[in-house]
Amino acid sequence: MNQAQLMKVLHKDKFRTGSALFVCWLTTFAISFLVLRAPGDDAKYARELRRMNGIQWVIMRYKTWSGRVFSEISAAFTVPFPQTVWRFFNALFLTLLVYSIARIAFHKVQASSVLFVYAAYWLLAPTILLNSSFWLAGAVVYLWPASLAVFSGILLSDAVRGQNTKYKFLYVIAAFLGSMGVEQVGPCVVAFSLITLIYLYVKQHKVNVGVAANACASIVGLIIELVCPGSKLRSVSETKHWYPNFDQLPLTTKIYKGVVWQYGEVANYLFGLIAFTTVAAVVSIVASRHNEHAASAQNDSSLNEQRTLQPLDYGLMGVVVGQLILLAAEPKMQLWTSLFIFKVHGPGEPVADWLFPYIFWTVFVACLVVLLMRFLEHKYVVLLLALASLCAGMVMYFSPTIYATGARSMYVSAVLIIIILAMIQSKFRNKVIYIAVFIPAVLNIISFITRIMRVGYQLYIFG
Repeated sequence: MNQAQLMKVLHKDKFRTGSALFVCWLTTFAISFLVLRAPGDDAKYARELRRMNGIQWVIMRYKTWSGRVFSEISAAFTVPFPQTVWRFFNALFLTLLVYSIARIAFHKVQASSVLFVYAAYWLLAPTILLNSSFWLAGAVVYLWPASLAVFSGILLSDAVRGQNTKYKFLYVIAAFLGSMGVEQVGPCVVAFSLITLIYLYVKQHKVNVGVAANACASIVGLIIELVCPGSKLRSVSETKHWYPNFDQLPLTTKIYKGVVWQYGEVANYLFGLIAFTTVAAVVSIVASRHNEHAASAQNDSSLNEQRTLQPLDYGLMGVVVGQLILLAAEPKMQLWTSLFIFKVHGPGEPVADWLFPYIFWTVFVACLVVLLMRFLEHKYVVLLLALASLCAGMVMYFSPTIYATGARSMYVSAVLIIIILAMIQSKFRNKVIYIAVFIPAVLNIISFITRIMRVGYQLYIFG
């Protein structure tokens, strides 16, 4: 292939990738026209911003309510304008998130990887989608900061791979702004930045300036959020409204009730995404084993490099598949205890009956993570993503709105799982998984649209 032909191929590839990103933006933009401003925060922000300018409003919010400076700025400069302005930028941020996940997981952004990640995003539970991505007040707090946070992760990913990253300052700015969104995002950005910085220092015996700047920016952003004078006032107000006497609960009680809450949220809102990740992993691993046999028969050394399955691999796959079948069939099996109901241990209740769902889900998720660590290239990245997904939910243990926030509290955890799913597809490139993710994604998009049109946006988000 000569130089002219190579340039033609590269130009065609860029056009396809750009077209795929535009499809993501346009689809999101079009769907968002079904969503109108809701009563509650949307209406409240609009009333307040008619009385003061955006800068005054952000300062007022920081002093009296929230340290989510980036989210407040985003609201201040979109709410006063027609809803279409927010729709435009909201679709842009979702497209940025899709691009960033594809860039981190697939190394190179192509049309197929972009569409795969966008389809995977639509595997989220409809309630999570609406509350975090298609509600103005929710999107600026969850989707927008998360998009910037994941975008900043490109700098870390490139540094680990030994690749040079252009325009490093953009990623550093993204880390700073993303850390001032929902409280679950900042700690994740800081943790990943510091761990990457330490890892590279141990490996290279020098400080990576770009990663160090990313870490410093995210730490500064997190500090600005944490020292917010309005946070205490907000906590008092929300405790009084949502969870009276929450501040008087012992730390152990908060953690205990938080664990119970988190298991229930994961089972109810993340089961579909975890189930699909399990299926994608097992199908891809088994298919790679089949390719290995074919490579051996044809003496194809490139395919023969696939790792041979060990007895432990078969055992792990058997456990996760068996448990997944039990979870899927649980409503019709009439077990002695539900696998989807988690509660505080009651007096006289058998400990085994109460504890079984917790043990079952712990084993299921742990075996899945270990299985992925054994096959994916960056096994410790998988572990960190899984732990970050867990810790993102744990932040809610110490919030009086733990029972009021709803499905969106699982949004950050869901995004981290999507990254893991994208890493699986990047490793195995299984065509069956490409097809399998698009079918439920399209069905979920259709269901999402029709249910909003049928029951109404307000019922959906506040019901």
